[in-house]
Amino acid sequence: MIVEIKKGSKRLANLLLPKIKTIKYQLDMNRIFIFAVAVITLTLTACGNKTQGGGDNDSLQTDSLQADDATKHTEEYIRQRIDTIYKYCGGKAVQIKGKVCDRSRFTTTRFNKLCAEVDRLCNVMDNIYFDYDIWVRGQDIDPKWSYKVKSVENITDSSAVARLLIHNFSDQNVVLDLRFERGDWYVNDFILSSGKYSEKDGELAGMREYVRLMGMAEKVRDNLDEMKKLFSASGDTDEDENFIRWTPVDIDGDGNDEVYLTCGDSGNGAFYAFNGNKVQLLLVETSNMRAYICEHKNGKGYICKGGSAGGPSYYNEVVAVQNSRKVERLTMLTTGSQLDENAEPEIDAALNGKDISKAKAKAYMKALPKRKELKISDADWHSEGID
Repeated sequence: MIVEIKKGSKRLANLLLPKIKTIKYQLDMNRIFIFAVAVITLTLTACGNKTQGGGDNDSLQTDSLQADDATKHTEEYIRQRIDTIYKYCGGKAVQIKGKVCDRSRFTTTRFNKLCAEVDRLCNVMDNIYFDYDIWVRGQDIDPKWSYKVKSVENITDSSAVARLLIHNFSDQNVVLDLRFERGDWYVNDFILSSGKYSEKDGELAGMREYVRLMGMAEKVRDNLDEMKKLFSASGDTDEDENFIRWTPVDIDGDGNDEVYLTCGDSGNGAFYAFNGNKVQLLLVETSNMRAYICEHKNGKGYICKGGSAGGPSYYNEVVAVQNSRKVERLTMLTTGSQLDENAEPEIDAALNGKDISKAKAKAYMKALPKRKELKISDADWHSEGID
C-alpha cells in the first residue's frame, strides 16, 4: 500500500511539473512587461515634448493640453502652458510650418470677439490692422528668434500675469495678461513693457480704438447721401458742398460717438448722431456761426452755436443730446436797439418749436453747463468712408 502511494505521488509530480514551469514563466514575463512600461512612462515624463526655440530655462515637462485642472493654478503649470503656446505659435514653429499660427487658438473669448470685429471692418473698409504676427512680435522672423519666461505674477483663480523676453532682431519685453477660461489659461492681452504697464498700451486698447474709428467710418459711408440731404435741407447755408473729412465727438458722454463733418475751406460743417440705422442732424455750423460744446449735465450734452444775424441781431442755437438723440433745441434771436444802447433788447425764442418767454430763454441759457471749445488736431481728422 505504501509503495503504491509513493509511485502515485511520483506520477502526479511528473504530471504537474510542466504546468508549474509554465505558470512561473508567465509570472516572470508579466513582471518584465510591467517593469518595461514603468521605465517608458518615467522616460516620457522626464523628457516630454520640448518647445522649439524656447528660452534657456524652457520649463515644459508635459504638454499643458494634457494636464489636470487641479494643477493649473501654479507658477510651474503656467510656465508650462506658455511653453505649450509658443511650441505651436512661436517663431520656430512658424518657420518650420511656413504659416502664421491661428491667433485665436490660445487667446481669450474676449480677445477673439474683438479680433472678429477688427477683421470684419478691415474687409468692409478695405484696409489692414494686423500687419504683424502678435506672437512672433514682428512682420519678419529672425533666424535666432527666441523667448524666455522671466516671471509669472499675480496668480488668482481667474487671472495671472507673465513677463516674457522675446528676441526678434531685438529684445522686446512683453507682458501677457492671462485669463483662466474654458478649462485653461489663455492670453487676454499683449502689452509691451519692462516695468509698470497700462492696459492703454495693449493690443486690446489698440483694437478698440480701431473699431471705434472704422465703425464710425462705416456709418459715415453708409449714411453719407442722407447726411448731405439733411445738410442741404437745413436752410442754414445756400452752398451745395461736399464733406471732405470727419472726426468723432462724444457730445453727451455716453461712450457712443456722434460725428462732426466739415466741408473744407468754406468753414461749413455739421454734427450728426447715429441711433440704430437712423442718422439725425444735430446742428449746422457756418463760417460766421461757430460751434462749441458744453460740459455734460444730468446725462445730457450740449452742442451750441452763435453769431451775428445781421445788424444789431445775434442768433443762438442750443441742441441737447442724450443717448445719441436730439432731445431739446433752443433757438433765440436777440435784437438790440440801434437808436438806444440802454434799451432792453428784444428776444424771440422757441424751445422744441414752441415759443417761450424772454425770461425762460435767458434762464435756459444761464443754466447751461460750462462752455468747452472744440479742440481738434490734424491727426483727429479722417476721410475713410468719404473718399
